[in-house]
Amino acid sequence: MVPCCSLSLFSGDKVAQYHSFSDWMPSTVYSHEIDEARESASAAGYPVVSKSCNGAGASNVRYIADLAAAHKEIDLVFSEKGMTCYNEAIQQGYVLWQEWIPGLEVNWRVLVLDKKWVIVTKRWNEEGKEFVNDSGKIETLWEMTDEARPFVDKAIEFVKAKDFDWAAVDLIRHPDQGVILILEISCGWPMWWMKEGMMFEVEGEEIRPYEPARGVLRHVVKEILVKSPVEAGSGS
Repeated sequence: MVPCCSLSLFSGDKVAQYHSFSDWMPSTVYSHEIDEARESASAAGYPVVSKSCNGAGASNVRYIADLAAAHKEIDLVFSEKGMTCYNEAIQQGYVLWQEWIPGLEVNWRVLVLDKKWVIVTKRWNEEGKEFVNDSGKIETLWEMTDEARPFVDKAIEFVKAKDFDWAAVDLIRHPDQGVILILEISCGWPMWWMKEGMMFEVEGEEIRPYEPARGVLRHVVKEILVKSPVEAGSGS
């Protein structure tokens, strides 16, 4: 999907998202100096989840079990060649470590369009993995449920606070604290998800089915791009 100008500054860049959205996220530490990174490693509670700036579907996400593993990663990313990651990407000159949250069976992606339409997917994490990931088991909702509604509300709250024309927001509920947290945002949304679920219209506190997403997507995208014609040439 075509990102709006504001979203394009953050989509696919976890470091930029950390700097702007850290108060919406699980506890996260970013260090771009080696001494600072070693101090952060000594102060961290383990395990932690390490992330590269880019990557999708849990690529370039790593489980750091203890202080020794953290120092090993620091040595690599601050080396002359950096650390080679998935798809031959290079992480160099920084570490981005996030609180490890065990016991997560599912995560949610809420696509918010023009702050008034949403499409919602429930995604199961792969059993045995230490962090949120894409198992391939996905349900795009046809009906709004009590389980999904808090995640939708949080996504809409976030998009309005950041004034995005649209965003795909990935969310979890912390199993111990009960709070809903944002893992990251993107502009990605596979077309088959849109064909297999409902688009919902948001009006005040009410969220109601609008019609199948495939029937209104073209209209919604056109309306957003008409408001922001400069953005029509970006993305694919």
